[in-house]
Amino acid sequence: MFSTKRFLYLFGCVLIRIDDKGNRFGSNALTASNQWCYSQDNQNSYRSLVPKRLNSGWTGVSDAQQCAIWSLMTFPIFGGFLYNSASGLCSPLLWFDLPSAQGAQPVHPEEGDVYVSCGFCDGEFDVMELSSGELVCLKHVTSAATIEQASSTCAALGAYLVTVKTFPKLELIRTIAKQTVWVGLKYLRSQGIYIWLGDGQTVTNQQMMDTFFDGGPNDAGGNEDCGEFNPYFNSINDISCDQSYPYICEKALPVLAC
Repeated sequence: MFSTKRFLYLFGCVLIRIDDKGNRFGSNALTASNQWCYSQDNQNSYRSLVPKRLNSGWTGVSDAQQCAIWSLMTFPIFGGFLYNSASGLCSPLLWFDLPSAQGAQPVHPEEGDVYVSCGFCDGEFDVMELSSGELVCLKHVTSAATIEQASSTCAALGAYLVTVKTFPKLELIRTIAKQTVWVGLKYLRSQGIYIWLGDGQTVTNQQMMDTFFDGGPNDAGGNEDCGEFNPYFNSINDISCDQSYPYICEKALPVLAC
């Protein structure tokens, strides 16, 4: 388990509490554990996704726990809910949607807080929050593997070796990996460019400055075609592919597009 996780537990299921102002909450009637949240209005948080509502919901619901129960009993496939503790308004959600989808609407203040179900990242992955507020789905595999084996294992899970494009992402990886791990970096020697395996995009100079040791890869020895997070450097580093390391898989945030 990752030490940076801060979860809200309800009936053995992990829920994430969010509000539309980015406020953080202490314990409440649902749990004595710490909670975390991010701002629905923060452009670094959950990007452009909006809740997809199942219906207009119910009024007079006593608390968030009751809202969860009603949502589950009425819609077994529900992925979360909106709850306003002042008005008792409870609105079940199927999942999240793209703002371009027909009828897509952001959270209105009168709808209250957003609660996301434990299926957010699927069972084997953990939902993590970057210092920027962005959410990611990660799985840390501690057994050593070759880069090919690691990539194949991640792919079998519907994921890819972790992409580390920003300093907040690097900060998170630092808290997870206490030993060297593979990351999703590849040098295309024939083209002379580095790419991220997750999306195939070219690594930019800014990304190198933000996340790489000494400002970028150096291809020492002329055979460093893969990427690692090295805790000695506390940064991303290019390395020979002829190694075996633990690794981190990343799964794209789930989106329900209509």
